[in-house]
Amino acid sequence: MKILMIAPEPFFQPRGTPFSEYYRIKALSELGYHIDLATYPFGENVEIPNLRIFRSFRPPGIKGVKVGPSWAKLPLNFFLFFKSFFLLRRNHYDFIHTHEEAGFMGIIFSRLFKIPTLYDMHSDLAQQMVNFNFTRSRSIIKLVSLMERSIVKGSHMIIGICPYLEEVVKKIDPYKKIYIIENPPLMFDEHEGDETQLLKLRKSLKLQDKKIILYTGTFEPYQGLELLLRAVPAVVDSSDDVHFLIVGGKEKQVASFKALARQLKIDEHVSFTGQRPHQEMPLYIKLADILISPRIKGDNVPLKIYLYLATGKPIVATNISAHTQVLNPEVAVLTDPEPKSFALGINLLLKDHNLCQRLTKSARKLVETRYSYPEYLQKVKLCYQHLSRIKTKRRGNPSPNKEELSSSHYSYRVYASPEVATKFDEDRFGGPIGQLIQQKQEATLLSLLGDFKGKTVLDIGAGTGRIAIPLALFGAEVTALDASAEMLTIARDKAEACGADIRFQHGDAHQLPYPDLSFDMVISFRLLIHAIDWKKVIGELCRVARGRVVFDFSPWGSFALLHPPYLRLKKLVDKETQTYRILRMAAIKRELGRHGFQMVSTHREFVLPLAVHRKLKSVKFSTATESLFGKLKINSFFGGPLTIKADRKVG
Repeated sequence: MKILMIAPEPFFQPRGTPFSEYYRIKALSELGYHIDLATYPFGENVEIPNLRIFRSFRPPGIKGVKVGPSWAKLPLNFFLFFKSFFLLRRNHYDFIHTHEEAGFMGIIFSRLFKIPTLYDMHSDLAQQMVNFNFTRSRSIIKLVSLMERSIVKGSHMIIGICPYLEEVVKKIDPYKKIYIIENPPLMFDEHEGDETQLLKLRKSLKLQDKKIILYTGTFEPYQGLELLLRAVPAVVDSSDDVHFLIVGGKEKQVASFKALARQLKIDEHVSFTGQRPHQEMPLYIKLADILISPRIKGDNVPLKIYLYLATGKPIVATNISAHTQVLNPEVAVLTDPEPKSFALGINLLLKDHNLCQRLTKSARKLVETRYSYPEYLQKVKLCYQHLSRIKTKRRGNPSPNKEELSSSHYSYRVYASPEVATKFDEDRFGGPIGQLIQQKQEATLLSLLGDFKGKTVLDIGAGTGRIAIPLALFGAEVTALDASAEMLTIARDKAEACGADIRFQHGDAHQLPYPDLSFDMVISFRLLIHAIDWKKVIGELCRVARGRVVFDFSPWGSFALLHPPYLRLKKLVDKETQTYRILRMAAIKRELGRHGFQMVSTHREFVLPLAVHRKLKSVKFSTATESLFGKLKINSFFGGPLTIKADRKVG
């Protein structure tokens, strides 16, 4: 598949977002995707398989662009927009992948060319206006905030580089699908260097007998360079064999901080290298005894933190959100963002060798379990698998299925919300009526399954485990699968609390991750009515079942037939209203027959719609009326949901 990636940065330059873009491209290339990168007319070319770089026109007088917001980005983005537009006109792309403010271009192109767009969110754009001291104008900040809201709402999916950005997205759109993919701790391994180069670097810096405290990064105000320099006197007073090595910064910035160092009379204890090629960074990190991050504000995790964790070097960082989303006292020394506290943190590591060993050991373990490159690659793979399910109208192709939404089908989006997952059991099965509905559903299933003790059962669309847990407690070997990781978290906690042994699997009913004939029985409740492609779901149920499938749906002929039209009218007012489909028995039987199954028995539960029973909140009324309908055989014609048991045909 082919991706148009739009990066409004100089690619490649050794700074945060371009590094993150490099890792995305590297991972997508390894996964078999072909990437055309539209980017600024600055930066060096890098050789990555399946990557082509297309640079936009350079406006006269602009020779580069600084980190963060800048007025130079306005003309640069103007020409980047048209470069991307012409690429889209000339080439066929399956996806648009945008970074930072190019997300706004993405939603425009997505509508023009009917291609799904993924927004790679590296920061809160409105917050960046403040962090970089770009402007104090409320009007500009509000305009940027509105643009960010449009990007979040208009993108089909989002990648966030840290947990904080998920909070930003959920405040804008609680149901938007977002993958948190932290950057991996890589730094161009091919340039790692050897001991000879390391000794040469140490000698050139005249630091042969010094313990090195290393800072790497930009010199922007939020990075805390002034805090760092004001912490130096307290450190060198305690340890005279210490030297602070500061890598990064533009000429004017370096000159300014050199002047501050002279003013503080610490210039002999501090060295500034200025900006260095990214190939040299692994050597500088090898040279260090302690790595530091004195950042004073911000919520985005610095990319270098992941690298620091993997180096085997102890870390001192300020105790702010940008660090604590990844770092904790088990892997780093965290201090208040002020000079005295930061100096105490450095002195603590200089004097306690055992503490350094404990921290670095825990840090490496954290990287191996959460931030390794294989983990990163798997997250990117899952993200793009999800994006691939979003079918958007293309030029010359048929219109999308009417069940699909412009961003992501509600059956994925809604149940991915932690709020929905937390409240699901109470909303659907809370109170006496909810318990009555669940009891009837369980009784129906148990009667239709037959002898399931000791047999393998797959529960598709398991949700919070309302069916999987009773089956496991009654002796079945249960696997519970759901597309919502949030729902499965609730189910896992419930199963542990009651001692139910269940294997949980995150996956999609349209493409089950199991070989043919994997389970003795396969069940699915309240899934078919919401699925994007119900025929494909039935095909998957039958494919992995050795003997029996049991599932339910809302049939034609039931009073539930009146509910979908009402929901569609309601959806005109509330776009997050969940609609569902009504299916004909004959269509279900045909689909089962296509996959070698025959219907054995059926069961209809309620005559009145479940919404009516929930609204009335009277167990006596529900029990009496449904009992009467049963005696009059009305439920045989109008009952719903309708549960079907089907067995694989013999021979």
